[in-house]
Amino acid sequence: MKLLATSDLHLGRHSSLPFEESDTGMTASAQTWHRIVDLAIREDMDALLLAGDLVDQSNRFFEALAELERGIRRLVEARIPVVMVSGNHDHEVLPELVQRLQGEKDPSGEPLVHLLGRNGRWETRTITVRCGEQLQITGWSFPEQQSRYSRNPMETYEPPPQSGLVSVGLLHCDVNQSDSVYAPVASADFNGTGLDYWVLGHIHKQIVWRDSAPEVFYPGAPHPFDAGEADAGTVRVLDTDDGSSEVPVAPIRYVTLAYEVTDGPGSRMRGEFQDELRALAEHPAIRSDALQLLVLTVRCRGTVSALNRFMEVQGEHEGEYIPVGEDLRAVVRKWIGEPQVETDLEKLAENSNPAGLLASWILHIDRKQASLAASAGQGDGEAGEKKGGQDGKEDSGQHDGEAGSTDSAKGDGESGSAQAEYPEELKELLDACREEYRTLAGHGVFKPVVDGGQVPPEPTDEMIESLFRARSMTLLQTLITQAEERK
Repeated sequence: MKLLATSDLHLGRHSSLPFEESDTGMTASAQTWHRIVDLAIREDMDALLLAGDLVDQSNRFFEALAELERGIRRLVEARIPVVMVSGNHDHEVLPELVQRLQGEKDPSGEPLVHLLGRNGRWETRTITVRCGEQLQITGWSFPEQQSRYSRNPMETYEPPPQSGLVSVGLLHCDVNQSDSVYAPVASADFNGTGLDYWVLGHIHKQIVWRDSAPEVFYPGAPHPFDAGEADAGTVRVLDTDDGSSEVPVAPIRYVTLAYEVTDGPGSRMRGEFQDELRALAEHPAIRSDALQLLVLTVRCRGTVSALNRFMEVQGEHEGEYIPVGEDLRAVVRKWIGEPQVETDLEKLAENSNPAGLLASWILHIDRKQASLAASAGQGDGEAGEKKGGQDGKEDSGQHDGEAGSTDSAKGDGESGSAQAEYPEELKELLDACREEYRTLAGHGVFKPVVDGGQVPPEPTDEMIESLFRARSMTLLQTLITQAEERK
C-alpha cells in the first residue's frame, strides 16, 4: 500500500520574490497542489492524506476553495480516496467542500472524500483504498468557528479497536509547545496509541519525531512562501513494503549560498559564481524535475576590497533572472557581505590607535586566562600525586582540609597577581563591566542558564573578562572594517 501524505498547502497564498513576477502560477501554491495530484495519479497512490490548513484563511472562499475542489475531483475520477482533517485555517471551508463532494463514491457506493473528527471529536473510519485493501484512519479536526484551540486534543484520544489493518492518525497540532494556541501536544502522547503512522500538520518544515512504531512526522509544507521556509517543498510517501520517503514537488526553493570572494588576478567573480549555482542545482537535496526557480540569499565572504569589486560585477543580477540550466533559473533576493578582516592581535597591538589599544587589552585577558589554565593543569597533577601517596592514611580529612586551604590560597594569589598586571584603564573598564552586570542581573535581564538555572548576582572574574573580550573583539572588527572601506 502506498499513501501520499501532505499538509499546509495554504491555497491562495503566493511565494514572495524580490520583484513582481509575471508568471503568478509559479509562485502560487495552487500549482504545487496540482503537481501533488499529478504525482498521486501517476504513481498509483492508494490514498491521499491531508493534515489540515489546505487553504489560507485570508482567501478561503475565493480562488483557494475552487482550486482545492478541482484537484480533489481529479483524484475522485482516478478512484483515489482523499482523507483529511481541518486545521486552524480551513476549519470553516472543509465541511462546506465535503458537503458538495458527498455524492462522489466508488463503484461499491463507498464515499471517496472523507473529513474526520469534525468539531474536535476523534473519529475512526475504515475505508477501501485504490488497491482494494482496507485502511483504518483516525483523525481530529479543529472545531468550526475556532481558529485557536489551547487544549491538548490527545487528552480525549482513545485507541481504536485493533483490526490488523494498516492504521494512520491525522492531526493538525503543535508538538512540544505547551503554551501554543494551536492544539498543543507532547511527542510522548503518540506512544502506545496503537497506530502505525501519525501524519501531523501545522509546522511547515519536515520533521520526523519517530521513525517506527508508530512513525510520527510532519510532512512539512509542499510549497515554500518565503526565505524562512528553506526546508519546505516536499511531500511524504508511506509505502508499507518499502518504507517512507520524501518527494520534492515545489517549483520554487529558497536557498542560502555561501560564496568566498578573493582578491588578485585569480579573483572569483562572475564565472565562478555561475559554477557555484550549477553545483547547487545538482545537489541531491535540491535537484528535482519540479524545480523551476531558486530564490537565493548569497552570503559573500572576503576582504572589503574584494567584496566591493564583487558587488560591482554582480550588481546587474539584482532582481533579475540568472540562467542556471535548461529549465532552471535563479534570482538573488539578498546579498549579504561578510567582511573578513585581519585580526593579528600582536601586530595590531603595536599601534597606538584605538584598534591597537583594544588589541592590547584583549591580549592581556588572553594571557591571564592562559596562565590560569596552565596553573590549573599543574595543580591537578600535583593533587593526583599527593592523593596517591596518602591513600590508606586515617587522617585523610585533615589532609583534605590542608590541601583545600593551600589550593585556595594559591589560586587567589595567582588571580590577584594576574589582575595586578592589568593596566589601570583596563581594570577600570572591567570594574565598570562588573557593575553593569550587577545592575542588569538585579533587574532580571539575563536568562537563568547557569548555576542550576539561577543567574549569579556576583559574577566571577572569568565571566566579566569573557564578556569584555567579546565586546572588544566586535568593536575591533568594526574599526578595521571601517579603515578598509576608507582605503
